[in-house]
Amino acid sequence: MLEVDIVNHGYQGKTILKNIKHTFCGNRIHGIIGPNGSGKSTLLKLLTVMEKPVDGKVMFHGKNLHEPNPKIACCWQKPFLFRGTVRYNLEYPMKVRGWAKSKIQERINELTHSYQIEHLLDRNVKGLSGGENARVAIARAVATHPEVLILDEPSAAMDPKNVMFVESLLRKLRESTDLMIIMVTHNMFQAKRIADETIYIADGTIVEAGSTEELFANPRNEDTRQFISGEFVF
Repeated sequence: MLEVDIVNHGYQGKTILKNIKHTFCGNRIHGIIGPNGSGKSTLLKLLTVMEKPVDGKVMFHGKNLHEPNPKIACCWQKPFLFRGTVRYNLEYPMKVRGWAKSKIQERINELTHSYQIEHLLDRNVKGLSGGENARVAIARAVATHPEVLILDEPSAAMDPKNVMFVESLLRKLRESTDLMIIMVTHNMFQAKRIADETIYIADGTIVEAGSTEELFANPRNEDTRQFISGEFVF
């Protein structure tokens, strides 16, 4: 369970998040939507302890998060891969945790098969396409079996084929593991397709949260309804 307890946050006197309170739980996909500048990515930074809230607290299994937790993995909109090969990137998190070589190889075999990146294993990451880069980044993030995967725009700038592939991967992760996925997306169709819960953030506050089906079909808040309607028009 990952909990945000009455968090306020901002920079240089400007408030970005106001009275954020929400509990993420279960092996579910939690989609976060909202206008640009509403605080979505800032919330992810607090969940990963890249930043610490001005007020309030973020808790993981009931304990305050003061530093990054290896059980919480993340992939940002522009995934950062280390220089070198795909193999090196996949091996790295397992090596730093002291995994045996045989176990590392077994896990790499699983990941490359699941993410369809076997042919990329010994390729330098400089030559990867955007879709390939994202696949490798997500594979690396889940390599050591985290409990939480946090994604910032997981399919940004992808072609439709890669978008569908990544969404399929996320669904399979939810169905076959105990992984909790928290995903910011500007693509509300994507949230509607794969998120179990959707959270709508505007002006730094959680306006509405609930089951994705219910939120899209019967939004309780007028701001939510207008935002969803506006996106669907375009």
